[in-house]
Amino acid sequence: MKIEFSGAPEGTVYADILGKIDRTDESYSDFNFIPNEPLADQTLVVDRVPMEIDENSEIARYNEDGYMSLSIHSTDLEYFDLDGSDSYRLYLNCSAKNLYKKYGKFRIAYVGEHGEVLGVTKKTSNAYDIHEGYAVSTDGKKAKFIYDDFSPLYYVSFYIIIITIAVTVIVIPVIIIVHINDKISWKSWVREELNKNSGSEDDAEK
Repeated sequence: MKIEFSGAPEGTVYADILGKIDRTDESYSDFNFIPNEPLADQTLVVDRVPMEIDENSEIARYNEDGYMSLSIHSTDLEYFDLDGSDSYRLYLNCSAKNLYKKYGKFRIAYVGEHGEVLGVTKKTSNAYDIHEGYAVSTDGKKAKFIYDDFSPLYYVSFYIIIITIAVTVIVIPVIIIVHINDKISWKSWVREELNKNSGSEDDAEK
């Protein structure tokens, strides 16, 4: 899952995902993993050096309204791939969609190099981008979780179009046919009645 952050406080090294988790969660961990220091060269993929973050750091002890660091306290998160920029990837042991569904709306913590919490965003809002892939994006106090999907409004519009086509192609012709049949039936009934009346008059004259 891609993580992008902007408008971060000075000294921010990475943005951590906060979710509502407690010790009863099957994936809870007292200390899951330590993010590695950002890579100066993205081609280097080995011998990464862990950041100076431990169980006593602020991000590890952070717990406000049940929101805790998922990277540190959930084994659903595997590790960060920090590249020294304002975006990186978070590798998961489950799908990003399931992670979001499991922990509800995220909050994002801006974290310093020693694990200090420099700021926390509001709960994420939802956004949709079929070309983006699952991602989290922050801008100062705001954050959003981006679904790799079309917006629900897209599906609503799609179904409205389908229903409209169905009404146009199926229902309206059926109504026309029924109307025509009714007119034919009416004309037949009138003709029969006229014939009956005509026959009755002929009988009377005889």
